[in-house]
Amino acid sequence: MYSRDLSGGHGTLDPLHIHVEYLRPVPQGAFHVTLEKLHAGTGSLVVKTEIISPETDGPAFCMAIARLGKLQMAPGGLSIQPAIGGLPNRVTDCARQTNALFYVANPPVSSIRAYLPKGGDSLFWSPSFGGRSSRYQWAKLDNEQLFQQEHILLLVGLVLAIPFNYEERGPEVAVMEYDSPTVSLTVNFYEKVKAVEWLLTKTHMKRLHNGQCDMDVQVIDDDGKILASSTHVVALIPKTKRLKKPNARKLVRDALGPDEEASDAADDQLVEAASSSVDSQPHIRLPEAENEEREEHEEHEEYEEYEEQEFSSQISSQGAETVCIEFKLLVDGEWRTQHSLVVDPAEPSAVQRLAAKYMRNGMGIFSSKNQVLRPQNCFARVTEDGTMAIHLIPEWNAAKDRELAGRPRKRNRAH
Repeated sequence: MYSRDLSGGHGTLDPLHIHVEYLRPVPQGAFHVTLEKLHAGTGSLVVKTEIISPETDGPAFCMAIARLGKLQMAPGGLSIQPAIGGLPNRVTDCARQTNALFYVANPPVSSIRAYLPKGGDSLFWSPSFGGRSSRYQWAKLDNEQLFQQEHILLLVGLVLAIPFNYEERGPEVAVMEYDSPTVSLTVNFYEKVKAVEWLLTKTHMKRLHNGQCDMDVQVIDDDGKILASSTHVVALIPKTKRLKKPNARKLVRDALGPDEEASDAADDQLVEAASSSVDSQPHIRLPEAENEEREEHEEHEEYEEYEEQEFSSQISSQGAETVCIEFKLLVDGEWRTQHSLVVDPAEPSAVQRLAAKYMRNGMGIFSSKNQVLRPQNCFARVTEDGTMAIHLIPEWNAAKDRELAGRPRKRNRAH
């Protein structure tokens, strides 16, 4: 619109090149966007833009220089695309990334569905596709819309820092121990992107030096055509702020609920576990898409109704053996029991009610096989597999709520 206005309404120019410098985090609330023409030529325009504070003398949070022109090939224009090598088949070579920790650490990641090649000790790199220094990632928009030109910056900006592939405990640990803000981003556009369902980002790290890393990113379509390329510079900054014990105590009490009777010793044990879990995050990989996508809205609504529901078994068996179900949290690399319940297998309602309390207060519940559980099926699942253990992830449902807020109630799952 800005380029059309400057040209007197005689046409809109396409983005050819943009360089962005990120100066400081943008706080919540209002901000202003400024535009300044630096150069205008025949069919071209160079613009400077800034995101600034609404205060009169407020700081600039980021600034960009953009060159606009026409992406359409001119008659006789030269065009060469070197071979890009083999690309992963997203159906046979890839699996969906569904790890809750990445949604919690970077909520915008939930706006896309990401599929990455299998074969490495983490889903974020594969020895068959570039090794640890590279990442191939197929993506589609999670709201079922199609990619347009404006989504290119989103895709290249969401690439997880490649140095996390080198963390021996897994990228899941690294992402909770380091912030990785973007320092600068340079993007070159080659083709117009109009209504594309799938795009691949092919990323390669050049070097990590003095806490900064530069990554080359190519955005590729289903036909193997490079639509855009980018140089993405990120900084790796150790996280120094940890959750304090009073806040940890509140987290645990909220999870258990005000009416839950627990001893002071058990409460102190839970607080210590919650504090430690922030300092040492678990290396957990959640199940693949087919397990995770079963009627997410229905699941979300079901556990909210558990406060009013009473679980009862249709079968009563006097004298049946009792079983002990443990709720566990990963602390310092070890699963520690946070709560134990001894119940009659014919009447598991106490386990179901406690699981519902955890879920209502932001905890995710999972089996030892990384299957997502729900209150009504958790007892059956963990008794069938013989583990008698339900595993907890803090803040999982907070991330799910953010995803669900932007999703349609019915989706096509044939992908």
